[in-house]
Amino acid sequence: MRVTQAMIISNTMRALQGNRSNMAFLQRAIATGKKLHTASDGPVSFSRARRFSNMLSQNEQFLRNIQDAQGWVDATSSKLDLIVGLLMDAADIAKRGADGNIDADIRESLGNKVDGLLDEMLSLANDEHIGRKVFAGSETKSGNPFSINGSNIIYSGNTDPINRKISEQHTISININGQQLLDTGMFTAMINLRDALLTDDTASISGSIDEIDAAKEKVLNIATTLASVSNNLDLAMNRIEAVNVNLNKYISDEEDVDLAEALTKYEAEEIAYKAALQSAAKIMNLSILDYMR
Repeated sequence: MRVTQAMIISNTMRALQGNRSNMAFLQRAIATGKKLHTASDGPVSFSRARRFSNMLSQNEQFLRNIQDAQGWVDATSSKLDLIVGLLMDAADIAKRGADGNIDADIRESLGNKVDGLLDEMLSLANDEHIGRKVFAGSETKSGNPFSINGSNIIYSGNTDPINRKISEQHTISININGQQLLDTGMFTAMINLRDALLTDDTASISGSIDEIDAAKEKVLNIATTLASVSNNLDLAMNRIEAVNVNLNKYISDEEDVDLAEALTKYEAEEIAYKAALQSAAKIMNLSILDYMR
């Protein structure tokens, strides 16, 4: 095949264009620290980096779910701790009220104190966390889940769980509903003690001590179960954070440029480009001289 002057010039121009494209790519990589900007920069690496990035985004959502769940669990635990404290105070009052050396007036005063503790317990049962009722089941945006009618405590929430998805395969329930609180007997024990003190019923006062202690143990059992949920959330968070460290490394391996290598390649491309320019200049000069002849 006959190689014409036009072919030589065309090949030289293509080589120059290739050098310029390579230099532009390397310049951008050096400036941004990234070797991948579009799929055409490296289809396989680009696909891997996107897959790792999607996994990272999903894990970030799981971490947000875990943080939200941990906040809810912590708020619930603190309220349960306060309820246990109220029951302990009530037990102390019951023991004092059972003392045969005190009179009816003192017992009435103690009964009024227990009534105050009951009000505080009711307030805790109706308390909120970031605007949502803690012990209302899934009806967290409704009114107070607990109300009192004479000597009866009425629960108007539900027993539905509040769930949070903390991994691809794992969803966890994070709430304690009001029925669980009612089932401890804590309200009944407080009401019975209050009424026994106000009516100077020493036999019932003595009996309420065991009733209050039993309620306290049940509340503590609920708190222990919630502590287990908290531990599971911590484990899930630690696991996801460890995975995210690896994912970030994988993304970096696919996307980030080796600066020293990129600079070396750029210098080589620049040398090649200058050499190609010199060759092109000689070829173009020869072509013009041939034309003039």
